[in-house]
Amino acid sequence: MTEQESETERPPLALARRLAASMLPLAVLLFATIGLGGPAAFLAFRLRDARNEVTALAERVAALVEREAGEDELLWKYNVPKLLGGLRAHREDPHVAAIEIVDAEGQRLDTGVSTERPRAARDDRLWAAAAIGGGDRRIGEVWVAVHTRHVYRAARPVLVLFALAGAALAWLIYTLPLRSAARAERVIGALLTRLQASRQELASLNESLERRVAARSAELAAACGELRRLSAEAIMLQERERRAIARELHDTVGQALTAVRINLQLIAEQGQDRAEAGRVAARSVALVDEALEDVRRAVSFLGPAILDEIGLAAAVERQCLDFAERTGATVERTIQADGPALSPAVESTCYRVVQEALTNVTKHAAATRVSVSLRTLPDAVRLEIRDDGRGFDAEARVGAGRGLGGIRERVALLGGEVQVDAGPGRGTALRVRLPLK
Repeated sequence: MTEQESETERPPLALARRLAASMLPLAVLLFATIGLGGPAAFLAFRLRDARNEVTALAERVAALVEREAGEDELLWKYNVPKLLGGLRAHREDPHVAAIEIVDAEGQRLDTGVSTERPRAARDDRLWAAAAIGGGDRRIGEVWVAVHTRHVYRAARPVLVLFALAGAALAWLIYTLPLRSAARAERVIGALLTRLQASRQELASLNESLERRVAARSAELAAACGELRRLSAEAIMLQERERRAIARELHDTVGQALTAVRINLQLIAEQGQDRAEAGRVAARSVALVDEALEDVRRAVSFLGPAILDEIGLAAAVERQCLDFAERTGATVERTIQADGPALSPAVESTCYRVVQEALTNVTKHAAATRVSVSLRTLPDAVRLEIRDDGRGFDAEARVGAGRGLGGIRERVALLGGEVQVDAGPGRGTALRVRLPLK
């Protein structure tokens, strides 16, 4: 799976959903704490106040009954209705639910009937008791009950208020981070979308650039191949023209000079003043010989017809023999031309390189021993001409000299390489490689 496919199939961030799952318990806890805790505390305080009030009321009633009983200690039980009537003012309080008086034996004095402890009554009343008398003089208890409905009714608005406040605060605590998370998720999603689009655009541009580079490289390679082909054709055309000129010189000028030489020989043989005619004829023959030699050299330079006649290997062999005859130097030859057939351009270049190299040895090297190596390989032709002459500073003469310059130009036209290893006093080695493909 590619990087772009993985990004396309990537699940959404879901920041808001994850944050909602984390914030929901906190919001519920906050609502419960504020919406229920506040009213519960308010109710607890109000019930405590109510309990304190009913306890104080029970103590006041007990003190009143104790004072009445002190005046008539024997008959106070029979005066209970009267006492309760006196206490009616207390029962006018709307919150007072009941006032009960119980003697030491547990009998309710207003009815004369035994009763359970009043606080066991299961209603919304809040009971409180106070002893009548104390120590050995304890003669009973007063039980006072008050209603708690007003307390719960007072707690209802507080409950509603705190519930609303808790709900609002929980809603804020829950929704504000979710909104921020949703906004951040949208921004991050937009950034990721832009990043993915930028990556896709960059990949598209990269592919387009690679295609353009490949196309330009192919065009350049084709242009280089075409240039080499044109260069080879140019060399071939140049060689054809030179050979045509050479044949023309050989067929016209050479034959004419040969006829002149024959005629001069006849004049020299048939003249009246044989001595003078002989001298003139001899000078004419010498001049003609020199002209023929010049024509021969020109023909050899313009177009090596010898390549067409005997081939590259034999032509190089003859050049080496001619060089040895002219200079007296020893020439070692290693010629292996049994590889693939060579094009006329490659054959002509090899012949010219050997010819120019031996000419440079003749003019500059003063060598006594020269080795010429020609090897035809499956993919290239290798030439090496080495001498033991005076040599030269190859670095100081880079690009100088018409001989080496001409060799480099010829070899470069065919895509070949030239190496020169030389130094003062240690001879010169010229290595040439010409590709066949």
